Amino acid sequence: MPSWVQQGYDEYAKRLPRECELVLKEIAPGKRTKNSDVARIVKEEGERMIAAIPQGTHIVTLDIPSKPWSTPELAQAMQRWLEGRQHIIVQVVKNPLSTKGAL
Repeated sequence: MPSWVQQGYDEYAKRLPRECELVLKEIAPGKRTKNSDVARIVKEEGERMIAAIPQGTHIVTLDIPSKPWSTPELAQAMQRWLEGRQHIIVQVVKNPLSTKGAL
């Protein structure tokens, strides 16, 4: 994993309230060669990502072309989730191809 990912994770983790546990879980990308079936590899990567998420988890995907949330909007949503006793929130920073149509 690149060091910038760990640095970003560490910085983000410092900003979360105590009630929130942040877990960084790396999913290995599929091996690509010149003649790889990229569609199959991307589909398998997405399936591995989804399989790594515990059952019943509230999923928030971070995706560049989506509607952006401000920090206050995200904080309000997290407060609602915590009040609703949804203890596990997974934020998936995804390869835009890997989970296309899967989440």
